[in-house]
Amino acid sequence: MDVLRAEFRGKVPDPIGMQRSKWGANEFAQGTLSHLPPHDSPEDFRALGRPVGRLRFAGDSTCPEFNLQVIGAYWSGIREAEQLAGEPLFSSKERAAFRRSIG
Repeated sequence: MDVLRAEFRGKVPDPIGMQRSKWGANEFAQGTLSHLPPHDSPEDFRALGRPVGRLRFAGDSTCPEFNLQVIGAYWSGIREAEQLAGEPLFSSKERAAFRRSIG
């Protein structure tokens, strides 16, 4: 909360509650993975990552290039940060080098 308040000049209220999933401990879910059924497309991952008003989404399930991977969660976070900042966080040269490094 201190970081948010510093960034937004103290105009951040205390949370009224919190909810956290424990997929790995759930006897029915036992963890979770993104899945595209047959005949679906990567566009479905893009759809999950589309903003709804001011609400933005990130995570491997919103990254068609790297779904099911931690790197997909990372890149989707970068994508949303860039949208919020209104500018790229990495140069195109840095981006290309990174993509080459992960295959």
